[in-house]
Amino acid sequence: MPIFTYDGFSKHIPTWEEHILGPLSYLKNERTWILDIGPGEGASTLWFLNNLADQTYSRVYSLDGWHQKETEKNFDKNIAESELSYKVIKVKGNPLQKINELCVTIQTGHWQKFNIIYVNCTTMSLEAMSILLNAFYILKDDGVMIINNNEVTHKISTLGGNAVHYREVLGWLRRLLAGRAEIVHSGKQLILKKINVQNIS
Repeated sequence: MPIFTYDGFSKHIPTWEEHILGPLSYLKNERTWILDIGPGEGASTLWFLNNLADQTYSRVYSLDGWHQKETEKNFDKNIAESELSYKVIKVKGNPLQKINELCVTIQTGHWQKFNIIYVNCTTMSLEAMSILLNAFYILKDDGVMIINNNEVTHKISTLGGNAVHYREVLGWLRRLLAGRAEIVHSGKQLILKKINVQNIS
């Protein structure tokens, strides 16, 4: 049984079952690539494994800085106990740097784009903007991106003393992607579907 020292994930399961599992159930039979940014102790990674990674060659890429050793230790243990652990690719490092590396790798044709991307990491506004834009770039057409902390209300202060609301970043992102992304759900999480370029008139 997985052990979690905190539970920030289970409250999202009903939303995921309605907006992810239902509409994307066809992915179970396809080679599906999922990017889980900020999985912490692995609750979201395990959900993806158990619900959408049925196909033999499906993979869940779990990307985190794991600055707290105990969190990483719990992630490793929780994933190792799963019969599907071989489908998890652990990517450790600064999320912004690592997602930039993924963009370059995909541009060179060595990797395919992702069917689903879950962003549950920083609310530092400038860093979040770069992560979200790059995540959208490496998302397949008709793919889904889930963004956590959509309803956050606190201010984030940067080193220069400039305070910017993370929610303003998400508002800016929605405006920027208008016509390119459909809002599937907006609540505690923002769920976007990338519109296939062939369907854009």
